[in-house]
Amino acid sequence: MKLDVTGAEVILSSDSGEPVLTRQTLGDGYVYFIGYPIEKIAGESAGITETPMYRIYERLDIRNPLRIASKSDPHVGLTEHLVDGGKRLLVLINYEAVEKEIDICLAEGYTLDRFLPLEESELVCEKEGTVTLRIARNSAVSLIVSDKK
Repeated sequence: MKLDVTGAEVILSSDSGEPVLTRQTLGDGYVYFIGYPIEKIAGESAGITETPMYRIYERLDIRNPLRIASKSDPHVGLTEHLVDGGKRLLVLINYEAVEKEIDICLAEGYTLDRFLPLEESELVCEKEGTVTLRIARNSAVSLIVSDKK
C-alpha cells in the first residue's frame, strides 16, 4: 500500500521515502499516523529492546501534563499514582538484567518523602528536583513524593 500524504506534515520517512510518521492539525490539536506496526514487531521479535524504535514516540513529544516525573532510560518503566494529601507514589521497574543508575526529574515543587526499595536498590542522592537511584537488575523501587507548594 502506498500512502498519499495530502496536507499532513511528514515527521519521519523510511529509507525509500515512504512516510512512516505524519501529523495533521485537527481543531486545537493534532492527529498522528504511524505507518509502522511497532507493537506487533516488538511482540514478535527477540532483542527488540536493543533497537531505538521507542524514539518514534519521543519524536511525537506527547506528554501528559498531569505527570510530575520523567526519566530518560527507555528500559526503566515509570508509573505515577495519586495518593492522599497531594502525594504521589512513583513506581520504577528496571526491565533489564543489569543494574541501572538513573535520574528521575520531578516537577517544580515536588520533593522526595520516602524511598521504598526492593532487593539491592538504593537512593544515591536527591538535589534540586532530581532524584538519582540505583535499581538492581530486574527489580523495582517506589518513591513517595509530595507537592510542597
